[in-house]
Amino acid sequence: MGYGRIEYLSALETYQTKENSEPYYRFMLTALNRSLKMMIDLLDVEKSEPQGKLLTIAKFAKLAGLPVSTIRYWMKEGKIKPITYTASGYAMFDEKHIAEVKRD
Repeated sequence: MGYGRIEYLSALETYQTKENSEPYYRFMLTALNRSLKMMIDLLDVEKSEPQGKLLTIAKFAKLAGLPVSTIRYWMKEGKIKPITYTASGYAMFDEKHIAEVKRD
């Protein structure tokens, strides 16, 4: 399940009209989990500082020769972690991640 507005509204509507709370709670738990992971990453004092230019997920995917959806899936599965997040919640990658992704 995604994290977007449409998914949220769909889950909320299902909860309100069909009295089925499972999609709504699943969505909310997923969003909460994502937020907690972001906060933990932001507070991780042992995390190394970026060594070069930071890349957005689109630029990172392009340089790695992969679709953005693959990078997002790998992030969700924990295979790859962004080096940091912007204040707006955008995942940022270091150029060294490209070699790691190509190696796998």
